[in-house]
Amino acid sequence: MSSLNFRNQAYQATKLFWQGTQRTASPKETWEKIRPYFKSIGLTRIANITGLDRIGIPVTIAYRPNSYSIVTSSGKGTTLEAAMVSGAMESIELYCAETIVLPEINLSYAQLAQNYQVIPRENLLLRENSFFNLHRLEQWCLGWDILNQHEVAVPVQAVSMNYHKFWYKDFTSLGSFEMGSNGLASGNHFLEALSSALLELLERDAISCQLEACLQGYGIPEGYQMPRVCLETIEYPVVQELLAKLAAAQVIPVLFDCTVDTEVPVYRAYIYDPSGVEPSSHGYGAHLDPEVAMVRALSEAAQTRLIVISGARDDIYHQYYTALRLKNNSSFGGGKLESHIPTIDARVRQSQACPTFEEDIAIILEKLKQVGLHQVIVFDLTPPGWDISIVRVIVPGLEASFHRSYQPKQRAIAFAESQHLVTVTSKTEGLREVDTHRPAGGVF
Repeated sequence: MSSLNFRNQAYQATKLFWQGTQRTASPKETWEKIRPYFKSIGLTRIANITGLDRIGIPVTIAYRPNSYSIVTSSGKGTTLEAAMVSGAMESIELYCAETIVLPEINLSYAQLAQNYQVIPRENLLLRENSFFNLHRLEQWCLGWDILNQHEVAVPVQAVSMNYHKFWYKDFTSLGSFEMGSNGLASGNHFLEALSSALLELLERDAISCQLEACLQGYGIPEGYQMPRVCLETIEYPVVQELLAKLAAAQVIPVLFDCTVDTEVPVYRAYIYDPSGVEPSSHGYGAHLDPEVAMVRALSEAAQTRLIVISGARDDIYHQYYTALRLKNNSSFGGGKLESHIPTIDARVRQSQACPTFEEDIAIILEKLKQVGLHQVIVFDLTPPGWDISIVRVIVPGLEASFHRSYQPKQRAIAFAESQHLVTVTSKTEGLREVDTHRPAGGVF
């Protein structure tokens, strides 16, 4: 059996739990593994907020009052136990990214490129109004490229989630690179965490490509629309259970197939209240098994709706709620969506998932190479002695999370052009929609 090599060590991991997700251990077993770490990371409580809404899909919020990013982390799952693990693991991921100490290299990009393998300049994730230039000193660290089996220099800000350092104290490094939780993941095993991180990156890339195409087609007759899934063609029992809960709560789900050229199933779930009383919300999911991807998208849509209802997120301000109310009262809601006819049979996506994580990862890496992406840079952020794994993965060239100030890169522009057969040149920031989906590390 083949293995995956990371820093000259071989890894293998078999999937042992297959119930709406695929893991090396059950939620109960994972809970017992992670509970001893709560005190050391400052996790004070995990709240079950499922009852604040009428849907009944389990959602939790985990609190770390001394967080260096955001205080609240959220979890979801098909069971309360799974949702508790999900919320706790998100807290653990952020803690490890906030507190990791990496050997730093202080060089300009021009100097760095003379001494180290680097990310191509066009693939660096620069923040809005970035100060980056070839000769400005920046902070870099070394990750391991699992495709090419060597070290690559990466901006420290692309790995760390310590907003106190990079936003409040060290203003010399404030202006260059995006910070966020994209590609940050945890698991019972190193390969489980690595697989989750890769799938999140592919999910954000596909969603950003799809949303950019929709945005460029806004106002154009017969403009691009995401392919909508015919829910009646979904045969997966766990997905059907989630759809039944939404139907019983009189909440309308709309599911979009957002799969792009990477050929990993990606879905965007949109749920809305026809009465307009509660906010509409989105959720995303990606997995080699379409069932798992759908479960993630639908449960995340319920999660984001509950986060807004609870008012607990420390990066959601009153202006955001005002924007959501205006959106819910506009014609954007159910009327516009229901005019979008479902065209996708859910059965067209077949599972590519394998019994082991190393096999899944090999498939994903091959897909990345086939679309011209040749760096997959991994950081192991796991504290010494821990019995779980936390990783950060960076795939230069993939699109990042789509948000109001996001500037699309090559893949999103190419996808939009392929759908419209026109050159994308217009500035469309003002048309970007208010999205309830919030990344784990917050929006600053």
